[in-house]
Amino acid sequence: MAEDKSTTKVCSVEGCEKKEKARGWCSAHWKRWRVHGSPLKGRNYFQDPEEALAFRTEWQGECLVWTGATRHLGYGAMQFRGKVWPAHRVAWTLEKGEIPEGVDINHKCWNPACVNVEHLEEASRQENSSYRKGPNSNNTSGVRNVYWDQDNKNWRVVVVREGVRHTKSGFHSLKSSSEYADQLRKRLNQGFAGNG
Repeated sequence: MAEDKSTTKVCSVEGCEKKEKARGWCSAHWKRWRVHGSPLKGRNYFQDPEEALAFRTEWQGECLVWTGATRHLGYGAMQFRGKVWPAHRVAWTLEKGEIPEGVDINHKCWNPACVNVEHLEEASRQENSSYRKGPNSNNTSGVRNVYWDQDNKNWRVVVVREGVRHTKSGFHSLKSSSEYADQLRKRLNQGFAGNG
């Protein structure tokens, strides 16, 4: 027998059209009330992505920092267009328009949680990878692109650009090898040299 829609009660939460389960709420809002003490807690509903971004960000100095859910390495994550997107890519898309396929959005401020569009720029994958701050996690010298050459007892600089290793050995001080690494990164990567 078909249900009479005119007599079916719906959830009393504004904008919710689900069928009432208990206390005037649908199953989802009733469960939120049981867990959180309010049918509106535990999940935020936003009119649009701009409102979601504004609700989950705060200014910390010059950076507009994402305070919502994060993913690997501290990048913000949010629902956008039916999928989970990095928050900085959402901010860019809303402010600057569509991101071409294969293009990364680079953080000029090196803060992965920042969604300030003034701190972001389009970059190729190679440029984005080159624009790093500090050494790799497995680097024991503490200086980006500088390694100790145990066999020759001196410092060695290695910078990889587009699959080609650019290497120079024979540095007797960490300072001189670090300065050379900075110069080499700038020559090879120009504006995307990053920071040692």
